[in-house]
Amino acid sequence: MRTIVVGVDLSPASEAAVGHAVALGRRTGATVVVALASTAPDPTPSSLADADRAMWPVFEVYAARAHQLRVDDRRDLAALTARWADRGVAVESIVVEGRPEEALPTLAQQRSADLLVVGSHGRTGLRRALLGSVAERIVRFAPMSVYVARGHAAEAGPARVVVATDFTEAAAPALTAAFEVAAPGASLELVTCWRSTPTMVDPELVMAIDEAAIRRDVEADFQARAAAALEDAPRTDLTTSFHLAPQDPPWGVIDRAASQHADLVVIGSHGRRGLKRWVLGSVAEATVRHATCSVLVARENAAR
Repeated sequence: MRTIVVGVDLSPASEAAVGHAVALGRRTGATVVVALASTAPDPTPSSLADADRAMWPVFEVYAARAHQLRVDDRRDLAALTARWADRGVAVESIVVEGRPEEALPTLAQQRSADLLVVGSHGRTGLRRALLGSVAERIVRFAPMSVYVARGHAAEAGPARVVVATDFTEAAAPALTAAFEVAAPGASLELVTCWRSTPTMVDPELVMAIDEAAIRRDVEADFQARAAAALEDAPRTDLTTSFHLAPQDPPWGVIDRAASQHADLVVIGSHGRRGLKRWVLGSVAEATVRHATCSVLVARENAAR
């Protein structure tokens, strides 16, 4: 990981996201680019020359306020960046023009960023933690890996990491990303969701099946897959394990992360790149929306 872009709107939630980005930068050696998307238009309206003279004072007041907003944004961004300087990480700042859901992914692509970090303005409620609309659109459509930061970051990085996997090719980037961002000595648990009883099977056949025996066989198979996935692990300082969650996805992953007090859930995207968008698979999207900890949606080489 070489470059991390973190989007801010100068709110407390977005500054917390900077903390996560800095912790990841310290862990990986990446440069952190703190980016503020400014929606204040050019303070000199192009239509001023053609406007009715009676409207000129309105344009002038508008231009003055827009200019002051841009000055204030740059001042506040500089102050925020200064607060995160001297943390053992190279930190830059930049103001980009446009709506954040468009401007931030564009900047991340221009900088060949490996990761785009955003904060969550959502509220944790009954079995859910809803994202703010901007963060949700960024997570859904950005063509690179996206980290949704919730809460304050530990300086060393996430110490309890849950990796959602079904051992398919699309899930592989999640494990790679988890090894890269986990704190030294962290615990890393692979979680697979599996329901023992098929829903579309003759009831009499279900009654005749020894579910305990099936579960033992299935769990043994997944344990073998997990061992194979971890066999060539790039790090030996982590404590790794596997858990078979007897629930439908994503709730098995979400509930397991909550019960283990996880700092981070990492999940791959099964989405497809389409017309100016990269749509998440439903499981990844639900995990991002409802998990109560930070979530990293990993996309392989998406920014390259």
